[in-house]
Amino acid sequence: EQGIGKSLLAESFGWTLDYLGLAEVLRGYAGPGMAPMEALQTPWKRYFRLVGLPEETALKQLTRELISTGETSPLLLGATLQFILGKNAEGNQGEAALVRLHDTKERYAVVRQLLTMLARKMPLVLLLEDVQWSADVIEALRFVLLGHSDEEQEVLFVVTCGPGRTDEQKESEKALDGLVEELE
Repeated sequence: EQGIGKSLLAESFGWTLDYLGLAEVLRGYAGPGMAPMEALQTPWKRYFRLVGLPEETALKQLTRELISTGETSPLLLGATLQFILGKNAEGNQGEAALVRLHDTKERYAVVRQLLTMLARKMPLVLLLEDVQWSADVIEALRFVLLGHSDEEQEVLFVVTCGPGRTDEQKESEKALDGLVEELE
């Protein structure tokens, strides 16, 4: 239902966890006119402090941050760089420059890997608002939550979904309802 405070409740929950230092809270927002995976890319851009940086600086910053977490696989680095920055790594990145994410499920796998990587450090909350605007975000959630993972993740997903007005939003709402049923 619209206007009952779902977003405020979710945000208050996230702010409280942040304030108390109980979890790392990543926030993503879907909306009209946004790129399909933008609601999942933006939280990582914020987490790795890439917002507003020139492309070359962002590439160096992200590479440095990923390596500092212990992720040194060139293929994983390259896939992550391409997913978050939307670009292929260039320059002297070695094998990372060769990575191309062709399949949507490859992007979803990068999301799962990033969540797993960060959840190793501390509990993680992924707060996604207004997912009725992005069927891709819902499919990524399905992939992450129902797909096979070698590691257990300590990740709490908080998702808000407004009422669907357009056919696309109604389909996304049905997809989210279906995911909830599959999880039960």
